[in-house]
Amino acid sequence: MVRGIFFSLVLLLLAVGCGGQAGQQGPILLWHSWTGSAAQALTRAVDQFEAITPGVRVIMTAVPAEQAQADFRAAAALGLGPDVVLAPNSWVGPLAEAGLLRPLPSDSASNGAFLGAAIRPLSHDGQLYGLPLALQVEALYYNRQLTDERPQTLAEMLTQGEAGSTVAVPTNFAASYWGIAAHGPPLFDDQGMMQPTSSGLEAWLAWLTMAQARPGLVLDRDQAALQTLFAQGEVATFIGRPEALGRFTQTLGQATVDVGALPEGPEGVAAPILVSEGLLFNRASSDSQAAIALELARFLTNREQSAALLRDAGIVPANRNVRINARLYPVQAAFYSQALTAAQLPDDLDLERFQQAGETMLGNVLAGVQDPRPAVCAFGRQMAEGGQAVNLEACPESDDE
Repeated sequence: MVRGIFFSLVLLLLAVGCGGQAGQQGPILLWHSWTGSAAQALTRAVDQFEAITPGVRVIMTAVPAEQAQADFRAAAALGLGPDVVLAPNSWVGPLAEAGLLRPLPSDSASNGAFLGAAIRPLSHDGQLYGLPLALQVEALYYNRQLTDERPQTLAEMLTQGEAGSTVAVPTNFAASYWGIAAHGPPLFDDQGMMQPTSSGLEAWLAWLTMAQARPGLVLDRDQAALQTLFAQGEVATFIGRPEALGRFTQTLGQATVDVGALPEGPEGVAAPILVSEGLLFNRASSDSQAAIALELARFLTNREQSAALLRDAGIVPANRNVRINARLYPVQAAFYSQALTAAQLPDDLDLERFQQAGETMLGNVLAGVQDPRPAVCAFGRQMAEGGQAVNLEACPESDDE
């Protein structure tokens, strides 16, 4: 981590040393964790920005995703690090509360260019901290060589498994969240109140408990392992995000892999959690660097550059003005359509606590340690202890009652 921060600082100092020409406006430093064709497409877009903004230099540094947030936190706390970082919305809450992110002007996203479900997760306590570039959301992958058609309902998914077409269902909390709305009201009401017992959560847990004993269904918390099974052609369907597409098409062939909407449940359509990959800004940057970084972010997220990222790397755009031709980009169109049904989480939600408490709940139910109702109530109480507004009227005061 220290070496990465030092390397970025050296690059920035070298760029400053080379910038004594008239009209010098930069440099700025951009961190990202994209790889392969996505990284290449991002580099081309940045090169174009530099070409139309003389005097600006954007230094790009690729940081492994698993260490990126820790590196940013350490660097920003020292007044260092990138001016802008491409990161998932899960960064926003903890880094904003730590005072490490620069809030954006109130009119930064006022032009209506972004999908509402993409811009909301980049806010915290009513303040916007980033501009959305790409969407990650669960949808249903299926292998055309192993199944004739996509199961459109949970009942059809069970039937498909019984017929011998194996179905892989991740049961980590974030990846399985989509089934709550398919079984009843959403977990959070319009005011951000968590309603564990009056939502579809309890019924969804009961369905998962039943499904794990049914033939042809593979339920596992290890989403990476299930992804590997699909990539190897061992399961017919898999629930996953766009980030897995490149691997699947490389191993199975583009004509074999297709994507459709998540199966509907008895009470309606699925509502997965939407991950918004956005451009966030370092509070430690100077005002001039921050201004350039914001212009870069506006450029990268505009309709033309978002369309180029879609065309060149299959990135699902957060810009709602990009027309995704379903004949040319059927997979990306399917993911975008699924994003339109995404669950709405409160912008002040403690995501870390939410994930941990949700994992505990799921693990206990699927392992037979708790029935759905006490597990749901315990989940609600854990969130309430962290300051979340939770309706616990239907829950006893403790799990022992």
